[in-house]
Amino acid sequence: MENTENAILSSDEVESLLESFHESQGITAQPDIIEEADSKIKYYDFKRPNTISREKKRMLYKVFETTAYQISREISNFLRGTAKISLNSIDELSFEIFKNTCPELMFINTIRLKPLKGFGCIAMDMGLCLSIVEKAFGG
Repeated sequence: MENTENAILSSDEVESLLESFHESQGITAQPDIIEEADSKIKYYDFKRPNTISREKKRMLYKVFETTAYQISREISNFLRGTAKISLNSIDELSFEIFKNTCPELMFINTIRLKPLKGFGCIAMDMGLCLSIVEKAFGG
């Protein structure tokens, strides 16, 4: 017999359970959205975002790889030690999936990306963040 106390449902399983519950109650899961052809407002599904094309992914990979190298160099200079930062992959996720994959204790900060408009987000494991602070203060 499976231990049900430690069983964790995936987000897809939770979605299917909610959809079946809503169907049994006669509730529509999503309101009908009618887009007009000449409308400037377009419907966007945040749960299943549009995917990035391969060409744009390659371009983003080069940009982020260069950025990772520059950050690695800056952190090495700041900490007076060796730091290696590498880019593993580029994935397009909804915010809910990103939030669910993050640990409870995490350093999240917004940054301005000049000359671009808007802000970016940096998320770091708290252990790494505390190590950087300790090293910066001479520890």
